[in-house]
Amino acid sequence: MSTADTESHLRPSKQDVSITIGSVDIDPRAERTLVWKLDLRILPVLAIMYLFNSLDKSNLGNAKTAGLEVQSPS
Repeated sequence: MSTADTESHLRPSKQDVSITIGSVDIDPRAERTLVWKLDLRILPVLAIMYLFNSLDKSNLGNAKTAGLEVQSPS
């Protein structure tokens, strides 16, 4: 197998391929639009959750360093 054959197998195709599952035809452009809309809805929420998580972890680490360990109620 030559290098050209290997490279042609590794490179993704640039053409739009319409996928048919059963009797449902999935339009690649409509799918991209839907994924984009979902990303715009979900990613900001996840980014804010990630920010709060990292802030909480750093605050707990700073409190422990400062000697402010809180005993859990038992």
